[in-house]
Amino acid sequence: MQLAMLSSLLVAALPAAINAVRVPNSDTPLFNLIATGCDSCGNDYKLVRLNGGATVLTGTGPIAAFYFSQGDLLAVNPSTSNSQPYRALINTQQTSAGDCATYGQFGTVLGSSTNKCATYRPFSLTSFPENAQLGAMLTFNGTDGAFYCCPMTPEVYYKANPDDGPSGCTEIQMFTIPATQNPSECTSSGSGRSFLGLF
Repeated sequence: MQLAMLSSLLVAALPAAINAVRVPNSDTPLFNLIATGCDSCGNDYKLVRLNGGATVLTGTGPIAAFYFSQGDLLAVNPSTSNSQPYRALINTQQTSAGDCATYGQFGTVLGSSTNKCATYRPFSLTSFPENAQLGAMLTFNGTDGAFYCCPMTPEVYYKANPDDGPSGCTEIQMFTIPATQNPSECTSSGSGRSFLGLF
């Protein structure tokens, strides 16, 4: 991972952190997720976007703004007027043997999914071990498993083991940066409030 570049990008966002937006009754301010680690996918340093029920690193979908509330990871879709938050989940599917698979798409849903294998917890944020001053890293299920991007699809996946699910995938990390305004209104110029437009 190009640590120096990531550091400079996150430092550019520091002025925005002072005025970070907080949803009422939330445990954290709103934050966006920036994915890094997948140079070969052409998706390094990309913001996580919403695309239907999936999260993606490419395209023109709205940039997701996340926050934690009572242990749940929730997301806001800035392109709609719907005030109901989306719940983040790992959309694990049922196997032919009737068990739940050990991998799934990192996505969002309004309310609850009809998929009985979908899991909503435990998402958490951990300090970046190489530099605690950088944004926190999103994890699922503690230190077990990791997030991946796959060349054949723009979706973000979680895998308990590297060989699970789609092949040819590369492990990524997703770090927080402060969300200070509606991401759809951001541009590539100006202060830290417009930082998101760089991506």
